[in-house]
Amino acid sequence: MKKRGWLILLVGLLITGGLFSQEAYKDLDIFAETFSLVRREFVDPSKIEVKPLMYGAIRGMLATLNDPFTRFMEPEKNQEMQTELSGSFGGLGITITIKDDKLMVVSPLEDTPAYKAGIKAEDWISEIEGTSTKGIAIDEAVKKLRGPKGTQVIITIIRKSEANPLTFALTRDIIKIKSVKSEIIDDETAYIRITSFNNNTIEELSEVISKLQEKKPNYIIVDLRNNPGGTLQSALGVSSKFLPVGALVVSTKGRNRTNETRYVAENDSQKITGDIIVLVNEGSASGTEILAGAIKDNKRGLLLGKKTFGKASVQTVHNLSDGSAIALTTAHYYTPGGFLIHEKGIEPNVTVEQEQFSEERRKEIEKLQTGTYTERFIAQHNPYTEDDLKQFIEELKKAKVNVEKKDVLRDITFKLKKAEGKPDPLVDIYYDTQLLRALELFRASKFFAKK
Repeated sequence: MKKRGWLILLVGLLITGGLFSQEAYKDLDIFAETFSLVRREFVDPSKIEVKPLMYGAIRGMLATLNDPFTRFMEPEKNQEMQTELSGSFGGLGITITIKDDKLMVVSPLEDTPAYKAGIKAEDWISEIEGTSTKGIAIDEAVKKLRGPKGTQVIITIIRKSEANPLTFALTRDIIKIKSVKSEIIDDETAYIRITSFNNNTIEELSEVISKLQEKKPNYIIVDLRNNPGGTLQSALGVSSKFLPVGALVVSTKGRNRTNETRYVAENDSQKITGDIIVLVNEGSASGTEILAGAIKDNKRGLLLGKKTFGKASVQTVHNLSDGSAIALTTAHYYTPGGFLIHEKGIEPNVTVEQEQFSEERRKEIEKLQTGTYTERFIAQHNPYTEDDLKQFIEELKKAKVNVEKKDVLRDITFKLKKAEGKPDPLVDIYYDTQLLRALELFRASKFFAKK
C-alpha cells in the first residue's frame, strides 16, 4: 500500500475514535515517512514485510497507554483466547497479569498442574526457563507458558512468605475447566465452588441447582476463592441466579456515555434460595468480584475471607479484518454501592486468614500422608472407636510421626475415599479455616434463630 493509502486508513481510524485534528495529519505524515524510509533503505530487505511492521506499530501504540490489559492479539492469539473461553486449552492452569511491572499469578485453576504443584495467587514469576520476565508482555508470557501436553516448563517464583526464590518444573496438560462443582456438607448446608466464568458456567450451575433443589438446603457456601473471572455475560448470568429480579449487579463507567451501563439481575427460574456466605480471597478477580460485590451490596449474603484481587476493568475485544484483535480497556466496573473495584478490591464482611502450617508441621503431616500407617489402621479398625483413634495417635508418636487428631481424621477420610475409588472430598472440613468459620456462622445463626 502506498503512503497515501496508509494515511487514508489511519485518518479513518482517528475519525472513528473522535481524535481527528489538523495536527493528526502531521503525525500521520511522520509515521508514513518512517514507514517509507524503512521499506526503502533498511539494510536487510528480507526482514521488511508489511504485516509485521504494522503489527509492531500497533503494539507500540498500545504500549504507550501503559495498561497491561490493553493488548494486540495476532490471529493465532485471538483464536487461543476464544479456545480458553470455551473451557479447554493446553498449558499449566494459571491466570496471569502484569502488576507493579511484575508478571503475577492472579490464581491457579483448580485441578491443574500449577494448582497441584502449589502455585499461589500473588506469586511473582521472575523467570521462565531461566529467562527474566522483566518487561515481558502478557501475550509473550502466555506463549512461553503454554505448550503441548506432556512438555515441561521451568519457572522461578518469588513469594512474599519465602526468603528465597522457588523453582517449579511443571508438566503441561490439557486444561479442561469444569467451572462448577458442588457437595452436600450436612442436611442443611450445601457447598458450591465456581472456579471460573467461562461459556459453560451458567449451564453447569443450572445443573448443580437442579440437584440441590432436591435437598432444599437452608444454608449455602459459595466458594469464589482463586476464581480469576472470565466473561461478563457469564458473571451476569450467574448473578441472576442469586439476586432478585431487577437488582443492580454492576455498572460500568468509561470516558463517554456509551461506556456507562447498568446491568441488573434478570428473571431466572432457578433462583438460589437460603442464606449465603461467599468465600473470597486475593485470587478472586474480575467477574468474580462482580458477583461478590453484587451479593455484598445487595445484602444477599456475607463475604468471608480476604480482600479480592482488584482487577475489574472492561476489555472490549475488537476483531480486525485479518483475524487479529485488539482488547481495549474501555471502562471500569463499579459495585451496586458505587464502589470502584479496579485496583481497590472488595473487602469481605468477615476477614479470616487461612491457616498456614510451619515447615516442621508440614513435614510431619507429609510423613503421615505418604506412609502406610493409615491404611493399616483402616484395615484393622473399620469402623473405629474413639479409643481406637487415641491408640493410633500414640502409635504414630512412637513411630516419630507427631500429628494432631484432625490430621489423622483427615487422612482417614481421604484414604477411605481413595480405597472406594472415589475422588477426594471437595470440602476440607479439617484444614480449610475459612470454610470452617462459615460453618460456625451458620450454626450460630441457626442457634439464635431458635431463641
